[in-house]
Amino acid sequence: MGHFRPISLIHSVTKLIAKVLSMRLAPKLKDLISPAQTAFQKGKCIHDSYQYVQGCVRALHRDKKSALLFKLDIAKAFDSVSWEYLMELLQRMGFSSRWRDWIAMLLSSASSSILMNGEPGEKFWHRQGLRQGDPFSPLLFIIAIGPLHRL
Repeated sequence: MGHFRPISLIHSVTKLIAKVLSMRLAPKLKDLISPAQTAFQKGKCIHDSYQYVQGCVRALHRDKKSALLFKLDIAKAFDSVSWEYLMELLQRMGFSSRWRDWIAMLLSSASSSILMNGEPGEKFWHRQGLRQGDPFSPLLFIIAIGPLHRL
């Protein structure tokens, strides 16, 4: 079942909480992540990343400096985010315990069941990953991959 993606159905109250948290976090995101990060941010797009890399390459060439550039494509990116890692990272970034508790509550509310022959199977709880369709997931993902920008 490695190639199937679950459909995320999020309770309306949970989705409302996620939306409120994402609206509060979005304006502060620029202070928390690398300026080179362009994904999932208002006013930025993938073309900004291309122009950033192009500028870096020109500067390296002009200054006759050696460098290694690499592009990383993370398979099943949202699915692979460790909650434990994310919570520790949020603590290190100075998020209050109240914020972390809200985020932990949202993450731990994710469950799934498999539909077989039109009948839902037993529910099981997620232990990692971010939900597709959750308004807060893109922002949490940007934070989770932030340390990669400092390599």
